[in-house]
Amino acid sequence: DWADVATPFDPGEDSCGCSTEGPDGLIDLTLKFAHREILAAIEPVVDGEWRVLTLTGMTYDSTEIRGQDCVKILKKKHVSIFDGGGHLSLASLEGNHPNPFNPETDISFRLAERMNASLVVYNMLGQKVKTLVNGDMVAGTHTVHWDGRDEAGNPAASGVYFYRLKTDTFDQTKRMVLMK
Repeated sequence: DWADVATPFDPGEDSCGCSTEGPDGLIDLTLKFAHREILAAIEPVVDGEWRVLTLTGMTYDSTEIRGQDCVKILKKKHVSIFDGGGHLSLASLEGNHPNPFNPETDISFRLAERMNASLVVYNMLGQKVKTLVNGDMVAGTHTVHWDGRDEAGNPAASGVYFYRLKTDTFDQTKRMVLMK
């Protein structure tokens, strides 16, 4: 059970001025935490409560980092997803990581409720390369691994590929690059 904190809630909704953008207008850092570890550090908590979390640490080159952001405590089955305009969405598609990749990558997406979803990889000609997800999915953040192979198990060629998340109410496509 991991929590994706890359996209905070709409700033008009919280009590601590949370924003999706830092001073330079970019999302600077994406983190994932184990639910149990975070809850153990901030308990007791109340559903719907806002908390300011402070992160301290060190990068690989020994540079100290410190940052703060807001989190909203929610019951496990509820996920709120806001698009870039601050509007509630039932799904979101994140960028794949790493990108470019060789030969494997992870694609993350979020669903606000249980729903049917498909995540499919296409080549530049729009031909289906691999279906990664096709069926009923629970609410929450999902990360799907693509090993760079097609439906027959053959390695995909270097080049640009597209991945498309589709539900009954959501349809978005993003680009990724396979470099061998």
